[in-house]
Amino acid sequence: MITTAHPTVNEKGHKVHDPFAQGAGEVSALRLSDPGLVFPANTGDWLSWLDGQGIDLGSGAPPIAGYDLNQASVQVSALVASADVHRTVKNVSGHAEVYHASYHGSSHLGVSFEQGSAFVPTTSFRVGAGKTRKLVMRLASNGGLGHYWSGRVILKSKKHTVTVPVVARPESMSVD
Repeated sequence: MITTAHPTVNEKGHKVHDPFAQGAGEVSALRLSDPGLVFPANTGDWLSWLDGQGIDLGSGAPPIAGYDLNQASVQVSALVASADVHRTVKNVSGHAEVYHASYHGSSHLGVSFEQGSAFVPTTSFRVGAGKTRKLVMRLASNGGLGHYWSGRVILKSKKHTVTVPVVARPESMSVD
């Protein structure tokens, strides 16, 4: 549902850009039955996330960074230099699609996409019907230390637009 969202508006009718005030935005009920892409996560993914947060449930699941839980949003609370964020998308549209990925938002965050052995500002990828595709995004700090900055990754095909909210707080490296 989150991938169908569009920005909410305030009492004056202006778009709200603060993700802490609006979350992912207002879900589009018209697009719920055909979102295009979903971000599948299973019990093992959640156990890995819990283990990565220091909560050991004895599951043996390998720990992952909090920002690597496969969900339709990205949040990095302490972005020092850069972080590679991994997502898996699944095409639920019923037909193969080509998606174009781009970032729109604060210039204090740089977001690029893995393409081969490099990271590029925009990329395209194909996902077959019912198939999954890995997507790696690199978030980089471009200043604005100590503040939360936001934007959104847009994954757009001819038929679908998938919105992924991005929030990060750039920080300087501390050496004790």
